[in-house]
Amino acid sequence: MKEQIPLRGAVDLAALAKAREMANQPKSAFVVDATDSNFEQLVINKSKEVPVLIDLWAEWCGPCKQLSPVLENLAAQANGAWILAKVDVDHNPQLAQAFQVQSIPAVFLAMAGQISALFTGAQPESAIKEVLVQVLQVAKEQGLAPSLNAETPMITEPEDPADDLILNGDLAGAKKLYEDRLLANPKDQTAKLGLSNVSFLSRTLGQDLKNVALAAVDDIDNRLKFADAQMLIGDFKAAFDCLLESIRQANPDNKEVLKERLLELFDLIEPEHPQLLAARRALASALF
Repeated sequence: MKEQIPLRGAVDLAALAKAREMANQPKSAFVVDATDSNFEQLVINKSKEVPVLIDLWAEWCGPCKQLSPVLENLAAQANGAWILAKVDVDHNPQLAQAFQVQSIPAVFLAMAGQISALFTGAQPESAIKEVLVQVLQVAKEQGLAPSLNAETPMITEPEDPADDLILNGDLAGAKKLYEDRLLANPKDQTAKLGLSNVSFLSRTLGQDLKNVALAAVDDIDNRLKFADAQMLIGDFKAAFDCLLESIRQANPDNKEVLKERLLELFDLIEPEHPQLLAARRALASALF
């Protein structure tokens, strides 16, 4: 299993130092070690009471050592609003095979007995908080009640108004704000990246995309979902290739839809990632 190359906005050296500091702190009561033998009890059954985040990690994985302490700290701050279940994939082969992840760290959500993918890679704390707000909102809609002492994990006041909207669960409002900023200034890269991330989060949060199979090249809806599913598990090449294949054969209207989605997915990973550079060259060839 390969290490996950962090997505755009990955943890920097300062964040790594913070993660090391948090790693020396004792685990809270809301962090559990899930194994092949106790997974059903600690994760599946518990998810019928509160959301359970599943952190797939390994001792050799550098990004895992950045992400895990951040998740543990947020779980402690949440005080029972959600539970963190850590799975060492090297020591739990049955779970590793069941999740079929191609890279770690990988984080999944168990809610009401169902499991769905959340994100891969060592995401920054701010991005994780945005995901958690949406998780708790969905949990509330499904009637899952955290303990009476639980607190929502909103710790710092966001500097960007769009972040404020996201933290309050208003993804549509954040998306519109980013769109308005881009209309006023098409060169606003922060708004461009923010729009891509919010759009991706809106499409994938709480969705079970693990079993989406690749369909015919002209099945545009399937291709878009398949690409999202591959991004979630960190298989960027498969995500890009499925859209590129459709772009080469699509009519002008569908070609534009596919191109815009592909460009949006490009924004989700580091600009110098080799798979991204190769896909940009392939896109240019497909369009001209």
